Amino acid sequence: MFIDTFKSDLDEVSAEVEVILVSMSNPQLKNQIRNALASYQDGAYWWQKVYQPRVINVSSLTGETNRTSADAFLMTSAPYTVAIHWRQASTYLQRAERQVATLSR
Repeated sequence: MFIDTFKSDLDEVSAEVEVILVSMSNPQLKNQIRNALASYQDGAYWWQKVYQPRVINVSSLTGETNRTSADAFLMTSAPYTVAIHWRQASTYLQRAERQVATLSR
């Protein structure tokens, strides 16, 4: 499943980046990168909540429980939440890139 691959890659990259962040001295740059990682992780969390595979394993089928109106709202709004988190992650990364560019001058 695509979500599993994405989550696995994100976890791997997050671990690598955290090791690098320990040696960085610029606190603003570290925060921008940490915020980007957190936003990607938050987006992945919500994506996993609403992900519905197109291939269904028959043995995993169970009777669907009644959904409350709050559950229905969550299911419809979560994709927007994912997009918001990932857009926010992109913003943090762009800020980090600008900081790196000014530091390297």
